[in-house]
Amino acid sequence: MREPNRSRSAQTVRYAFGRPILLRIAAFALLNVPSAIMTVDQAPGTYFDLGPHLVEDFRGTYEFKHKHVEFVQTAAGGYLARSSGDESPQEDRLVIESGYVCWVLGGSNGTWLKIRVSFRSGDRWEHVFRGWNQQYVVTDTDLAVSVPAGGLQHCARLRVSWVAHEPDMEGPQEIVLYLAPHLGIVKRELWSNSSKYHEEVLTKYARPQAN
Repeated sequence: MREPNRSRSAQTVRYAFGRPILLRIAAFALLNVPSAIMTVDQAPGTYFDLGPHLVEDFRGTYEFKHKHVEFVQTAAGGYLARSSGDESPQEDRLVIESGYVCWVLGGSNGTWLKIRVSFRSGDRWEHVFRGWNQQYVVTDTDLAVSVPAGGLQHCARLRVSWVAHEPDMEGPQEIVLYLAPHLGIVKRELWSNSSKYHEEVLTKYARPQAN
């Protein structure tokens, strides 16, 4: 927003279309403030600014052996995330709201992950998922991460922890996420009672060109 020229005196203000020029500038500024705020709020941030179309493939150790994920940007600035492979096909959504990237599951409509658009090392926040009070903590923001897709720089590491009391999940649980700029999650580890039982890594990615 550009401030009006203050070098002119009030006597030099001229009228256009029957309204003072300064009043028209002020009205334009007021009308555009909400729009500017909304644009900032809906920006996905460095890690989830994936471009118009991104395709990624992952290799897993337990939950699946191969997963293919296609991200397609929506008009609202988020993404559709279509996954296939060893698991059943699913279409999730990445929604940007209130300064967070929310990964909304297509089957249950629950928010699986809630990651701040911008963060620093040491930042913490909470999120309730399926009745679990999950604690997020950012442990690093400038890691070099090596995955089959290549060496990735300036990556972040987030730890999501909670205590489960379920028939098939009991005790301390943790998800460790590695995020790369403009690629999103490139590595994910699942831990239960201090024992890692699943790891998935990015094996390749591509950015298809629009026809």
